[in-house]
Amino acid sequence: MRRLNATSSGWRAIVVVTAALMLSMATLHAEDAPPVTGDAPKPAAKRADAFEAHEWLLLLSDPHVDHANAETMFDSTLPDVVRTRRPSAKTDLSKAMPVGVIALHGSPGDPPREVDVLIESPKANFLDHWPRAASRTYRLLWQGMKLSESSTDARLLTPGHWVDRLRDNPALYVTQDNRAERFMLYDVELPISTPLKLDVAGAEAKPDAKADDDRQPDQYTVTNIGAFELLDVTVYQPSGDGWRVGRVDRLAVNPARPADDKSNDTKSPRKGPREAAAGAIKKLQVTRGAGGQVKIVANGGNIVVNGGNVVINAQAVAIETDDGESGAPKESGKPDASSTTQAAKPASAIPTGPFTAKVAMGAEVQSADKLITAWRDAMKHDGYTDVEADHMAAMLKANALEPDHATVVCRLGAPFHTDVLKLDITPEPDRKLRTALMVIRNADPGIKREIARLVKQLGDDQWKLREAASERLAAYGEASADALRTALKSSDLEVVYRAERLLDRMSDKKKAGDEDQ
Repeated sequence: MRRLNATSSGWRAIVVVTAALMLSMATLHAEDAPPVTGDAPKPAAKRADAFEAHEWLLLLSDPHVDHANAETMFDSTLPDVVRTRRPSAKTDLSKAMPVGVIALHGSPGDPPREVDVLIESPKANFLDHWPRAASRTYRLLWQGMKLSESSTDARLLTPGHWVDRLRDNPALYVTQDNRAERFMLYDVELPISTPLKLDVAGAEAKPDAKADDDRQPDQYTVTNIGAFELLDVTVYQPSGDGWRVGRVDRLAVNPARPADDKSNDTKSPRKGPREAAAGAIKKLQVTRGAGGQVKIVANGGNIVVNGGNVVINAQAVAIETDDGESGAPKESGKPDASSTTQAAKPASAIPTGPFTAKVAMGAEVQSADKLITAWRDAMKHDGYTDVEADHMAAMLKANALEPDHATVVCRLGAPFHTDVLKLDITPEPDRKLRTALMVIRNADPGIKREIARLVKQLGDDQWKLREAASERLAAYGEASADALRTALKSSDLEVVYRAERLLDRMSDKKKAGDEDQ
């Protein structure tokens, strides 16, 4: 028996075509796969009595902060009934803050069933949740939630509050302790570093480009520097009264990423039955009989074919054949690789596409509403309700578009849901829809130039301009910290004084967050 060479054109064609046929059958059982946003075919109509779970999550990331949705990144606009650990915003409670939401749909059962909903992530910090759940730092458990199609037990909220709008969702009510809601909501801080790097590409990236040129570049380079694939990577660049847009469908994981890089690894301490079954799949067996017939045997699970690589339940697998053909000559003193079976590696460690790409910015300047509607329509396409898609759109509109520098929005690939943030529901739904979007702020390479200008402005002759510079630098947060530390050596005492104050504010805010934890 020898291991099949993946570059062999004949065998590769056989494997890919056959696996694709199996994939078309396996999709009948693909309820755990995350939705594909964008160009995927419309999902088949669901049964009237189907039981579904819909989850959607927005995360904010900053390359200068080592956690996504860090406690110090934004204030809470959750209702007063939620015992929030973030500072309360107190104003504009119609603004949807980044959170995760779970809604259950379908028939409540006859008699009405009870459900347990567990969401967990090692090293995560669940800051807030509603309705109240049995909580630990890394997990939330809503236990014995009774399902019903109607209820009058919902707690009163401030009219117009963004959470109140979630109650218009045509989902099942979940009742616990005589309180009913149409959703479960959570605010989570995750130990995930920014997984993407944004650079200027083309002529504008040359060393002789003018440093004081404020023109926005026409092309960027985006690179996946994280531990899992990134999908629908979209760059928003402010221009006049709107934004220009550039997009890349997919960025795979860098094949040169160090094996011991744990920057985005949050392996779960426990496994559910489905995950345990997935872990048992080790290889895809390809055999050829005497008559030339080809047989592919997979140890169960869903099959995905990407760029010629075969992945089973998010695991890249070894491909073998027992056709008896002779292998390549062995090197002296080395074992025969054809006699061994390679262990499966995580799909996130196997490159199945580019991990870096150039993004050309479109010439059209688009409004915020038009840009966000594209994400809303993609979620509806995947099977989310109008209310659910509207809520994600509201979170994006409030957090994803900056007026003075480029931001990036991307969708986190399947390994995020299987390895980072796990969702278990008992009884098991017929289908799970899971979408996690990440907004990456302060990744614009032009920010360093802007911060340098603002630091210099701290010593301006006009008090109004000095105050404006201080406020802008405070808004940049940790992104401005290095420049402010350098400013402490300035000969301008006003610059030193204001830099010290800004650094003290950052330090106090960070200490307050650490004490809360």
